[in-house]
Amino acid sequence: MTAISSETAVTESTTAAPPPATSTVAPPSTEPPPPAPITFVCGDLSLYQSGTALYSDGTTGYEASCDTYVPPTGSQDQNGDGVISGFERCGTICGEEPTSGEIQTQHGCEQGYITGPLCDDVGQPQP
Repeated sequence: MTAISSETAVTESTTAAPPPATSTVAPPSTEPPPPAPITFVCGDLSLYQSGTALYSDGTTGYEASCDTYVPPTGSQDQNGDGVISGFERCGTICGEEPTSGEIQTQHGCEQGYITGPLCDDVGQPQP
């Protein structure tokens, strides 16, 4: 637009704004990084039962590689008192004399107040 006055001529002009500058930096990723793998160590047997795993995320669980249980192969002094008591005996499954529990079970099967697969284990099939 031009305005002319008798004394001075003034010229006004407008120019378009330059386009916005483009950035070559990529926007930050919105995806979270992949989680760290969860690892474990076996629990101390004086504090945890055999098979207990302590995971790096703070949880506990079972891992076969931590399971150190070995079943007895015969009567053993389990409480360390130097005597193999009746409850520590293995019984007929280990080729020894029957335990009191085996004798009581057999009697119950013979009398009929114990039935089922338990009686098969003591040689008295259910009726």
